[in-house]
Amino acid sequence: MNANPTTVRAIEPLDINELVAFFAYNNVPSVTRQFHPFTLSPESAYMIALTPHQDRYYAAFMEEKIVGLVMLRGWDEGYAIPSLGILVDREHQGVGIGNLLMRHAIREARINSVCTIRLSVYGSNHLARKMYENCGFREVSRESLTVSDTPDVKQIMILDLSPSQTLLRHILPPPILSQ
Repeated sequence: MNANPTTVRAIEPLDINELVAFFAYNNVPSVTRQFHPFTLSPESAYMIALTPHQDRYYAAFMEEKIVGLVMLRGWDEGYAIPSLGILVDREHQGVGIGNLLMRHAIREARINSVCTIRLSVYGSNHLARKMYENCGFREVSRESLTVSDTPDVKQIMILDLSPSQTLLRHILPPPILSQ
């Protein structure tokens, strides 16, 4: 399968039908166990595509189909530091779309003078955690919890985009976190 989306761009009103279909297809327990900042519903799609907001939503398109979504959100609720979230279509996971979306979001954050991005990830989501670590995110806290009747750990990670930290990341090796 060719995993190269032709476009990563901001979601627009004309994308509403494709976004509704993307949410409907991915609204299954194997996806929503890991991704649940909002319900994967037509109402959420309408809010994202059709209402004005400060939060940012971008999609990866393969041909005309949405195969991934990345968001920088929290500004609408008054937070100074945006939360990053990524949802890759369940048939396109593990082929680099998440990495492409991550790098796009980081680039957009820098363009918009964002100094810090936060995210939360479950410890059981090994591929996502590895991708976040490879992009420079570091863990700042963790909490034991139960998700879908299974014990897990929720990790909060941040990425410092301030110029001094960006320079240091290129000079110094990443810190070693104890398990």
